[in-house]
Amino acid sequence: MAEYDAVVVGAGIVGLSTAYHIKKENPDAQVLVVDKFNAAGQGSTAKSASAFR
Repeated sequence: MAEYDAVVVGAGIVGLSTAYHIKKENPDAQVLVVDKFNAAGQGSTAKSASAFR
């Protein structure tokens, strides 16, 4: 069974940013990003992208 140091739920802009910063601070960390969609940014991020500039 795989072990992870962090599990991020959601592959939108906030989830991927969170995963990025975890790895930036600790490059050896094992980070898993899970999302209900097949690709990143297809949920609420895609629908509310105008809120982020």
